Amino acid sequence: MSKYNDHIAIVGAGIAGLALGCFLQKYQIKNIVIERNNNISDEGAGISISPNGIRVIERLGLLKELKKKAFHNTSASFFSEYEHVLTNPVNVFTSTRSNIYEILKEEYLKIGGQILFDSEVTSINKNKCELVLNKKDRHKFKHIVACDGINSLLREKGQKNKNIYSGYSCWRGIIKQNINNVNLVMSPKSHTVIYPTAQEGYASFVGVIKKEKGFVDSWREKGAFQDFANDIIIPPDYIEAFKNIDLYRWGIYIRKPMKKLYSKNLTFLGDAAHPIVPFLGQGGCLALEDAEAFAYFLKEYQITKAQKYYNENRIYRVNRISSMSLNQGRLYHLSNKTFINARNRLMQFKFIRDMSTSFLWDYDFLNSKLNNFNS
Repeated sequence: MSKYNDHIAIVGAGIAGLALGCFLQKYQIKNIVIERNNNISDEGAGISISPNGIRVIERLGLLKELKKKAFHNTSASFFSEYEHVLTNPVNVFTSTRSNIYEILKEEYLKIGGQILFDSEVTSINKNKCELVLNKKDRHKFKHIVACDGINSLLREKGQKNKNIYSGYSCWRGIIKQNINNVNLVMSPKSHTVIYPTAQEGYASFVGVIKKEKGFVDSWREKGAFQDFANDIIIPPDYIEAFKNIDLYRWGIYIRKPMKKLYSKNLTFLGDAAHPIVPFLGQGGCLALEDAEAFAYFLKEYQITKAQKYYNENRIYRVNRISSMSLNQGRLYHLSNKTFINARNRLMQFKFIRDMSTSFLWDYDFLNSKLNNFNS
């Protein structure tokens, strides 16, 4: 008998996996996180957590830790090339992914969670709810949750669906620059987001370009400054800051929306379920929402009902936000002057801005009517 046959197996120690583990520990549901790498890090890759994600962090009791390891932005400034369009009040924390992972990992281990590092899933038997790790160690589980990202092996086994290049590629890095709010520069050629990190005097940036053939799907491929400067419109105040730093580039890939976020003995969360382009800053927030929702349903219902209710609760929202994110990219990269002027004028109206953010930021799973299911 497997020593884990009464455990939920969480494959992937990213945001979705660690947050799910934290909730399950709090609900006293046995679980174990399985991570193929020997540690958890995405180096300097940046992340933003907006109000819908902040609520989940707060319910995990981790808001104090988030405030220590992230910068709290209260405004965001938008530019059309070098022209200031508006500065808008926001409530967004920005940091590095590694900081968010660390917050969740420390909490998960502190409350009794267990992580199997250096444990790559090499095969799955969904019918028997079994995983083989590192080609040799076979374990049976109560249920398996795929939180292993866009290149999920479990999704390949569960619902085959190949990665699709989105038409956009990115540059990223950390610059030495003092800023105290989010800055977003829109242009036909590229759009760039620069925001503070928790480390004083440093900012994270991501520059997005429309590109027929994408860079490789890797966060860690380095690029040259001259190539970067050719691709990205850099605000004059920042040019010196970009020189002599490590620049990374990658292609943004997505997948066709899933019709169902689960299959037999297997449920999908985060990027394993719905990888999206990052133009609304919702990837990490949706992962947190997924974790809270599925943990709640596992607490309240037996597994097959939990899967069904999780799917009914999440499928519309994640697919709509995926579509909204792609549309946002199109707005950022408008090339027709008439359309650009219209966009910039419409952005001045608060009710229009509120229309676009309320669906994203006002969502609260525990207060959602969708979570009132009958047993």
